This record gives sequence, structure tokens and C-alpha cells, in this order.
Amino acid sequence: MAQSDGFMFAAKLTAGPVNQNGTIAVFTPDASNPNVDKVNWQVAANGYVYVNPAVLVAFGPDFINITNRTNIVWPQHSDVVLCCPYVKSPTNLENTVAAQGATIADHETRIVALETAVSSMAPDTLPA
Repeated sequence: MAQSDGFMFAAKLTAGPVNQNGTIAVFTPDASNPNVDKVNWQVAANGYVYVNPAVLVAFGPDFINITNRTNIVWPQHSDVVLCCPYVKSPTNLENTVAAQGATIADHETRIVALETAVSSMAPDTLPA
């Protein structure tokens, strides 16, 4: 099975249109999922794709509020879809960064050792 590249949260506007500054709530247990990128999202509505500030998105514990600030009414029965990239587990990311930091520190230690060895050599023994 392939790993998902993102999350999609959809709402069908059955109660009526969403006017300027109107907000809809999408109820989902994934709203608080730490793998949902809560910064780099996009909202698709009316055949357009929107980002902040045209649309505001607020993540709650089990819901996501989407506020229309596009100056375009989202009609009743239309679909509004929030797309969020998938972020790998923060623990895995932290472990990867820590491992890279250890590798860099190891390389820095080797460079210092080489610089020390070269600086202690007599000038006439260094290669031309």
C-alpha cells in the first residue's frame, strides 16, 4: 500500500451557501493528527484553489473551521475541500536531524584533527 501524500477534508454545503466571512465546520478525528501539515494547506471551492488570507483555516481537536474571505459566495450543494500535505512523524524527523547533527560533528572533529596535523608539520615536508 502506498503512503498517503496528504490529507483531504471535504464538506458538502447542504445547509445553504457560505457568504463572505461565513464559516463551515468539517468534523473529523484527523483534525488533531500531528501528521497533518496545518500551515501549508489549500482550499478548493467553486473551481478555484485558495490559500490564506482568501480563506482562513483553524484546526480544533476534532473539527476544522474554514472561513470564506474570497468575496465569492460558495453556493449551496457545492463541495469545499481542504488539502493538507502529509508530514512524517515528528519523532522520525527529530531522529533524522539528530543523526545528521552527529555526522556533521564527526566530520568537524576529523577536519580539526587534519588541520592540527598539517599545522604541526615542518613546511619543507608539506607536498608542493
